[in-house]
Amino acid sequence: YKLGYFDKDQAESRAVAYISGDEGYINACNSGDLHTTVCRMVWQELPWTGDLEKDKEIAERPFYRHFSYRDMAKRGGHGTNYYGTPFTMAKHLKVEVKLMENFQRAYFKAFPGIRAWHHKVALALQTKGYLITALGRKRNFLGRRFDDSTLREAIAFEPQSVVGELLNLFLYRVWRSSLPIQVLAQVHDAILIQYPQELETELVQKVIALGRTEVPFSCGTMVIPVSAQTGWNWAKYKDSNPYGMKKFKGDDKRSAPTYGGILDWKVS
Repeated sequence: YKLGYFDKDQAESRAVAYISGDEGYINACNSGDLHTTVCRMVWQELPWTGDLEKDKEIAERPFYRHFSYRDMAKRGGHGTNYYGTPFTMAKHLKVEVKLMENFQRAYFKAFPGIRAWHHKVALALQTKGYLITALGRKRNFLGRRFDDSTLREAIAFEPQSVVGELLNLFLYRVWRSSLPIQVLAQVHDAILIQYPQELETELVQKVIALGRTEVPFSCGTMVIPVSAQTGWNWAKYKDSNPYGMKKFKGDDKRSAPTYGGILDWKVS
């Protein structure tokens, strides 16, 4: 048997894009590399080429201490989406508050729909005290409606709820299918299964297809793509772990490991 790890790519970011209705952020999510595209929009002064692979190399340049521009776009963008303040984010990321203020100013300029969505959630929270997701799930907020902590919970609610429900639906479809696989775990925004290695190419494609769900929004239809990693253990593939999880690109040329008895196992 072989392990398959099926991940919904940048699921929460895509959910934020469609819930907020920000066209620029939707396009960034669908660009093939969200964080590099965010870098191009936030740091427009860098020598971008328009070629995604070359621009990714530019985005990986050092930005501040241990962060590249791409690191900053990824971590800073995620926190900003969920109403993180410059002070709090600077504390967690161990950067200067001024840096986070400048980042958020440029981020909201590039994606004004996200800030407008924050205001919309705040208004709904203060006037109604509840939110209803695109999938119809309602949540009443019992905390103080004007507190920032309650507002942060409300902002994070719909993206996280929608992604969680879509993943559960994916998991249910796989479990209910007649495919010769075993479901092992649900992991945040992914599922882990095992299957007969000789059926890999066929089974992986069928499982990916089961993960496709269209969710209609006023700005368009959201589809969160599913990617697969395969291997014989759950750790990442590297030279010291040749049987670890590796991105599946249609075929895996690796051969299955051969183990003797448990006393022959080596722990590195």
